Amino acid sequence: MTVKLRLAHKGLFLVAVPLLVELIFIGSMAFFLERSEAESRALDHSRSVIAAATEVRRIAFQMALNLVMYALSKSQNAKRLIERNDEQYKTSLSELHGLIQADKKQMEWYEKLDKSSAIVFQSVQAATRAVEENADDGDALTAKLGAFQLRSVSEKQSININKALDEIAKIEKAKLPSGRTQMREWVRPLLAAGVFVNVLIAFFAVLFINRNVVTRIGVLLNNSLRLSQNLPLLPRVAGTDEITDLDTVFHQMASTIGAASRLERAVLDNAVDVICVLDQDNKVTRINPACEKVWGYTPDELIGKRIISIVGEKDADATLDYFARLKRGEPTTALENHIRTKNGAENISLWMAQWSDPEGLLFCVAHDVTTRHEIEQLKQEFVAMISHDLRTPLSAVQATLGLVQTGVYGDLDEKGKKRVLTAERNCDRLINLISDLIDFEKMQSGRFELDLSECQSANLVERSVESVHGFAEKEGITLITAACEGSVEADSKRFIQVLVNLLSNAIKFSNKGGKVTIGADRVGDNKVEFYVSDEGRGIPNSHIETIFERFTQVKVTDATEKRGSGLGLSICKSIVETHGGTIGVTSEEGKGSRFFIRLTGVKV
Repeated sequence: MTVKLRLAHKGLFLVAVPLLVELIFIGSMAFFLERSEAESRALDHSRSVIAAATEVRRIAFQMALNLVMYALSKSQNAKRLIERNDEQYKTSLSELHGLIQADKKQMEWYEKLDKSSAIVFQSVQAATRAVEENADDGDALTAKLGAFQLRSVSEKQSININKALDEIAKIEKAKLPSGRTQMREWVRPLLAAGVFVNVLIAFFAVLFINRNVVTRIGVLLNNSLRLSQNLPLLPRVAGTDEITDLDTVFHQMASTIGAASRLERAVLDNAVDVICVLDQDNKVTRINPACEKVWGYTPDELIGKRIISIVGEKDADATLDYFARLKRGEPTTALENHIRTKNGAENISLWMAQWSDPEGLLFCVAHDVTTRHEIEQLKQEFVAMISHDLRTPLSAVQATLGLVQTGVYGDLDEKGKKRVLTAERNCDRLINLISDLIDFEKMQSGRFELDLSECQSANLVERSVESVHGFAEKEGITLITAACEGSVEADSKRFIQVLVNLLSNAIKFSNKGGKVTIGADRVGDNKVEFYVSDEGRGIPNSHIETIFERFTQVKVTDATEKRGSGLGLSICKSIVETHGGTIGVTSEEGKGSRFFIRLTGVKV
């Protein structure tokens, strides 16, 4: 089983091993120092014992010598020396006793020393008295002979004293540590060994960190540079710690970035629009292959070239101003300009761009709208053709049919009257359809303008009801005008067009005898809601979201049966939104619908 060592574990190991070695080394040094201190204390004790024994020996010898001098000279000074020697001897014996009292063998010899010393003391006292007594009688020769006899006794006891002292010293010397010198010699090699081991551990720690950490981090740094230069990464680093995990994540990230880069490259290479990157001087630094298909230039022909060099002269200033405003961070909309293609023609491109400050680059997308402009031109021409070439003749035909119906050109039978009436209605339907198409085209092209003024809600509703009153009577529908509140700022003609359209639809899709209600209510502080509700068939839920789209019918047959173009609600929505309002519907299938319009009201 592989043991996973994390960086924390390795760091702990690098700290713990030198620390353990240091503790062992310090412990060893402490042990040897303690032993050395013990040896020093033992040596000092032995020296003290031997010194005390030597002092006893010296004082005993001095006392014997002073006794002889006293016997010969009867000097009081010699007598005082003897008394002082006596005190010193007893003191020295007491010190020696204190030093060796813990050792039984030494105490045995001390007892012998003490006995011999007592005999010497008695002999000294006797000799001193003899000298003093004979001195008074004047028998000097007898005193001297007694002193010399005392000396002989003292010398005999001195042998015993010296022997006892020698044995005590011998025993003390035997206690001295035999390895003291070796103990001292061990300290230096141990110190040298400790230094060597520490240096060795430091060397291996540096080697370990270099091979296990520094080298692998170097691989990560190298890989980051390779990733930035789009070069293959180095093989993954071995190990089980965080560096390995980081390297694994880095490789995964590089793989993800590589996949994203390939996807981006595929998207750019296969994009229909021209995607390019411009620098501070508007020079192309990158561009996708779509430029060759759209403009005729290869990417190599445009890279390093200022984009303004292929922009049409009349759009050059506007294009430069557009790029400048983007670089200044000003809000801008899309830009349309003309691009001179390689074959000399001009394409119309719709530009959308974004400036990036950190990179100092402009990212652009140019969408070719040449075909769209051509279609718009064709549509405008088509609408103009309808307006002039169809609506005018149809209006003339409608007027003629109206005259025929009134009998200007003679009376018609019932069948003829019905045919004329049907033709007139069809002409009216075609004229309304053409009007709707013209209005819708104006809205789509942005040529739709409003003549705004303050309008009373009641007045707008009243005029709308008047416009459809006859149609409602014909269809058998009752129109109900509810309360109308507030006033709005609107183009009365266009807004009435919306209300009339909603009323017409409500009448068309209601059953005979049904009711259609129109009114206006205040909503909130400054909103006015116009509504038209009916009791007709309602709108299925599946059509609620699409009912306002152009050419949308709830049923396929509504275009013929209900005489609808599918543009009415779409035009209503455009008019309402141009007013800044909203239009919507709520409906329940089989129970009717309620269309509503919300506009900002005029504050009173």
